[in-house]
Amino acid sequence: MLCALSAFAESADALKELSATHDFAFGGVGVAGITSKGEIAFRQVLASPSSEKDFLDLLATGNAQARCYALVALHVLDPKRYVERVLSSNTIKAK
Repeated sequence: MLCALSAFAESADALKELSATHDFAFGGVGVAGITSKGEIAFRQVLASPSSEKDFLDLLATGNAQARCYALVALHVLDPKRYVERVLSSNTIKAK
């Protein structure tokens, strides 16, 4: 039970971190090739049982970088919903 509560708290903290992240990056960043805090948070949220709901919420409320992470997650978790979201976006017009 304690492990489940710890995982929930970790996921909630990761979601909070991701919602206000300053950078959108995957892979090594900078000269040292360090994994960004955003990517670490992204992977923690992605591993949570509520990941799809969390990323949909993030898509609606997060900053631009957080919304990019949310779109990547949707592409992995629910490709059909990802396409619907991208096509309904104000920035991308369907042809």
